[in-house]
Amino acid sequence: MDLPIVVINEAVGTEWQSGSGINHEPVFFGKVGDDIAYYGFDVARDHILREVRDRVFLLIYEPAGRLRFGLDVATAAVRAQRQDVATQSLAFPIRTLGRSEGRVLLRRDPPTPVPASPAKWDDFSWRHVNLTAAGYVDFNGSFTIPGQPDFWGPGKTAASVARSFWQKPLVAVLPLKRIF
Repeated sequence: MDLPIVVINEAVGTEWQSGSGINHEPVFFGKVGDDIAYYGFDVARDHILREVRDRVFLLIYEPAGRLRFGLDVATAAVRAQRQDVATQSLAFPIRTLGRSEGRVLLRRDPPTPVPASPAKWDDFSWRHVNLTAAGYVDFNGSFTIPGQPDFWGPGKTAASVARSFWQKPLVAVLPLKRIF
C-alpha cells in the first residue's frame, strides 16, 4: 500500500483554497497491515478544537506514484446521474489538484456543465473526442488546444496521447468540524 500524503490545513477563511493557509505535515506516520495508515501531527488539540475549528481541514492526497489515465465524464447529466451513488459514502468534496478553477468533482450540488472546448488538457473529457463505429477513440483527426502542447498533432506518439489522458491526482478535503 502506498501511503497517501495527509496534511492538516488551517485555512485563511472557512473555505479551503489550494495553496493557502498553514499546512501541518505529519511528524510520524506508518501503517498497520495492508490497509490501515496512521499519522501524527505536532499541533495542540486545543488549538485545533477551540481556536481554529471552523477553518481546519484534513487533506488526503492521492498517492502520486499511482498514475491514472482516462477521460472525465463528458456531460453534466451523466455526472449528475452518477453523483448520488458516488457521494453516499463521502460527505466531503473531492477536488483536483492543478485546476485553476478549483472545480469540485464530487459534491451534492448539481455539477457544472463541461465546456465545449477545453482551455487545457486537464479539462479534456469524452465530450471532446470523436469515436469510431466500433466505439474506439478516433485518432485520425487532430485535436489541439490553443496555447497548450500539441499532443494529438501530426507528431503524436503513444506517450503524447497518454499524457492527454493523464488524470491529475485528487485530494480529499475533509472539514475537521464535521468530525469533532
